[in-house]
Amino acid sequence: MPGSRLLGGVLFSSADAPSYKIGWLAVSSRARNKGIATELLRHILKLVDIPAEVSVITFGDEIPNGRPARKLYQKFGFVPQDESIPNGSEGGSRQKFKLLIK
Repeated sequence: MPGSRLLGGVLFSSADAPSYKIGWLAVSSRARNKGIATELLRHILKLVDIPAEVSVITFGDEIPNGRPARKLYQKFGFVPQDESIPNGSEGGSRQKFKLLIK
């Protein structure tokens, strides 16, 4: 809505469906712990044609600020992958998570 503050956003690609990709999902620091990320992810998953594979690259487990994101994806059934992913541009490891929907 015009004049409203942005609470969060997501970059989602269906270009390679049935393989979908979440490029990033972020929530403003002032809006965290209010279910915004959960609702964004729930909305994304409604856009997916089944069967599908949804993947996202998020922070490695040793990055404390990334643990809420990892927990969110796991809550929705995403599984951490052993695939090697380059470190992020700001430093720290990254890990791919994947959700298979049948």
